[in-house]
Amino acid sequence: MCVALFFFYLWGVCNYAICPLPIDADLIEWMSSVQRWDERLNLRPRLLLDLLYHWRDADVFWNVVLGIPFGLGLPFVVSDKYRTMKHVIAFAFAFAAGLELMQLGISLAFYGFPYRSIDIEDVVFVFVGAVLGAMCTWIGAVIYRRIGWNRGALVPVWNHFHDVFCSFGA
Repeated sequence: MCVALFFFYLWGVCNYAICPLPIDADLIEWMSSVQRWDERLNLRPRLLLDLLYHWRDADVFWNVVLGIPFGLGLPFVVSDKYRTMKHVIAFAFAFAAGLELMQLGISLAFYGFPYRSIDIEDVVFVFVGAVLGAMCTWIGAVIYRRIGWNRGALVPVWNHFHDVFCSFGA
């Protein structure tokens, strides 16, 4: 069940961050005439220069929100070996960078122009969201262990939750 929910989340992320891909020839021709690499590719983070402005930006908010479910759900779908904060942070960075690299790869391979903006700040804020989500799961696991539950439930999915909460960050 956890894997299925995580899959549907990733499907939604792909739908939001990668798709729709332009396929209409007229639209592609028009986009290639107006989309310029220097305007749509940002590899210099301006985070410290105008941080207050960024946090008011809806794009920043939604990038953080996009990453939160990744951090929340990842400990439930990886094996015990990778259920540590160090591994979750590494996966979170790979996820955030992978989204932008897919956009860049599609732009280079299929279109020759940036069909979406490719921004290093998107990587940073999706990563921040994923780490926030992982921290929420970790806090939940700490609270769960402090309460002292030492047995899972009779329902198998709750046994899985019990195993995750007992092993994540312990």
